[in-house]
Amino acid sequence: MALLNLSEVKSDLINAHIHRIDQSNVTISQWLDVWFETYQKDWKITSKLQRANAIKYQMKPLLGKYKLMSLDKSTYKPEFIDVLLKKYEPGTVQLFHRLFKIAINAAVEDEIIVRNRFNNITIESGKKKDNFYTADELLVFLESAI
Repeated sequence: MALLNLSEVKSDLINAHIHRIDQSNVTISQWLDVWFETYQKDWKITSKLQRANAIKYQMKPLLGKYKLMSLDKSTYKPEFIDVLLKKYEPGTVQLFHRLFKIAINAAVEDEIIVRNRFNNITIESGKKKDNFYTADELLVFLESAI
């Protein structure tokens, strides 16, 4: 059934009738295919490769089964962000999150969904800020600054 739906989505894409799709049943996986095929000609080769890999190895395996219309933050964060943070550095997870938001923004622009529910998600860098002074050194510094 999913393969049939994907074929219909691709057919509609080719025929430039994206709005004929039953939008309530479009999965994240289907939308990512539509988004990539529609916009890839506007991207540089490095962006195209980066996005293709993120779709194939991160987005589809973790989120592909969810409906575009119903994926929410309470599912997205544990099923995507938290899973990725177990495997990748926070900066890399921020990149995957940014790429996903770009795809979702395109769905908003195409009026598939009304808003991007993932814009206000933050990913902590995970790095502690180094304290360059010991307590004694800081005291000496502050006394000399007065």
